[in-house]
Amino acid sequence: MRSRSLAECGGQNGKSATPSHRCSRGTLPAAWKTGLTQDEFERLVIDTVSKERRSEIMSRIRSKGMKPEMIVRRMTHAMGYRYRLHYKTLPGTPDMVFPGRRKAIFVHGCFWHQHSDPACKKARVPQSNRDFWVAKFERNTVRDAENQASLVEMGWSVLVIWECEIEREGEALAERIAEFLSEPATEP
Repeated sequence: MRSRSLAECGGQNGKSATPSHRCSRGTLPAAWKTGLTQDEFERLVIDTVSKERRSEIMSRIRSKGMKPEMIVRRMTHAMGYRYRLHYKTLPGTPDMVFPGRRKAIFVHGCFWHQHSDPACKKARVPQSNRDFWVAKFERNTVRDAENQASLVEMGWSVLVIWECEIEREGEALAERIAEFLSEPATEP
């Protein structure tokens, strides 16, 4: 079977008509075979793995002890600060809690908590099943804001550290943590 020319695939200047799909060896993207537009097709095709496999994959996403959190924990411990982990009696179960100082640190993943910094490349919304993801991320950000407000009302100081900041800042992040922890404790 011969390869289709770019003109036959609908593309021009070396690109196919649909940038995310290439036409090779006489095959057309699945959306073209159905007669649907690419957007309509992507809304219908939700996942490429079985429901059981997706469940297994998602169950391996942990909420504690991930690399960004471990980096912040090691950094803070090296500065001489001691802390409690995942203090369940406080709203939002902060990643690191300094009870005597009434300070709490959250280490947020940019994807799951939707970092609003335009420079952050990790805070994207998946293209498949977009309505689900948008609603999920909105719930996450609202819950984060409510938990942080509750902590402040209880007299706690809160610091949120984003995953991309850990990678970008390094020494500046250590200074920011030290400055946050050296401030006097707030009164309840």
